[in-house]
Amino acid sequence: MLDEVKAMTSLDVMGQGEGRSPGVTVGEEPSIFNLIIGTQWAKSSSEGVKGRGFNDGYIVRKRAIVSGDVVEVYQYSKGYRVGYQKRSVVSYEPLEGEQAMLSREKSLKRARIELRRVIDANYVRGRSKFVTLTFADNVTDVGLANDEFKKFMKRLNYRVFGRKCSDLEYTVVVEFQQRGAVHYHVVVYNLSYIENKELANIWGEGFVKVNRIDDIDNVGAYVSAYLGKGVGEERLFGKKVYRSSRGINKPVQVINEEADELELGVWDSHKLIYKTTFDNEYVGWVDYKQYRGELGTSGGREG
Repeated sequence: MLDEVKAMTSLDVMGQGEGRSPGVTVGEEPSIFNLIIGTQWAKSSSEGVKGRGFNDGYIVRKRAIVSGDVVEVYQYSKGYRVGYQKRSVVSYEPLEGEQAMLSREKSLKRARIELRRVIDANYVRGRSKFVTLTFADNVTDVGLANDEFKKFMKRLNYRVFGRKCSDLEYTVVVEFQQRGAVHYHVVVYNLSYIENKELANIWGEGFVKVNRIDDIDNVGAYVSAYLGKGVGEERLFGKKVYRSSRGINKPVQVINEEADELELGVWDSHKLIYKTTFDNEYVGWVDYKQYRGELGTSGGREG
């Protein structure tokens, strides 16, 4: 696994340009991470499992996440426990009102981090396109809109490859206009040049805009900023706020000794662009660092 991660970090170095300012790249990471820890790992912390029906598992004190040429490293003073098994099932009452809204906001913040990493792991400089799709009609039904989007991707695949297939790789984010209509922000990772007018004809439902992203400092952070503008939007409750095509690259995670080895391995090829330390009641003090390929301006590959 570690050899594969090292290969990924060396092969994915791409492009030219300066790194983004640290505050913009991961400015909200510590607070978001506290929320994630609170909801996912509270019951698995090293001090909270004794005598409560869990097996021993093991403690994670360091983890590294590789997304294209972006490497994130978390070091925990107390760590958290994984690999345990619960002997009993605990049921919870459904959340309502303000609690439900807060839970939704936490979920969207986690989704924003995941989205950033997925895009960084798949973005191809010079080939990836960032496309906005809107409806001329006031289409407010998410299910109906998603059906039209799926049809569009089928037509676009046929236009690009000349056959029925699903070879285009993409990630799409759902957003809403002020009038309430659904629209989409799509990163298509392997789309060759196509004129905007032709793309609009293939879409056939309204306005299309192809956004230039080759000069964007951090594409993952740029696109993930669109996620979360629909906080509280009931049409998204229980639905995915973003989704990706099958077969795309996924961020890779290693822990403990392998995370140590990985961090040592990226010092020569990556630049430390951001670091911070913050306290968390479940895992103690957390040292967070983000590295980026020395030649890269974003995660991903060069086309």
